Amino acid sequence: MTITGKVGAKTEIKNVRPWMRYLLLGVCLAISASILYFYVLLFYASIVKAFGADFTLTLKHYHIVFTEG
Repeated sequence: MTITGKVGAKTEIKNVRPWMRYLLLGVCLAISASILYFYVLLFYASIVKAFGADFTLTLKHYHIVFTEG
């Protein structure tokens, strides 16, 4: 309803087919998983000494960031 009191056009709710719903869900889950993978990889790279060369776990990077800036 608008300010004038006239009712707008009525539309029907259109549903997608069940197989399309699962396909869209799969695409959304794949995109979400790839984004999550990069965040986990970024965190992992921040807690190792030298990513790609020395995978010793350390918090030295965080110590430098929060103390020396």
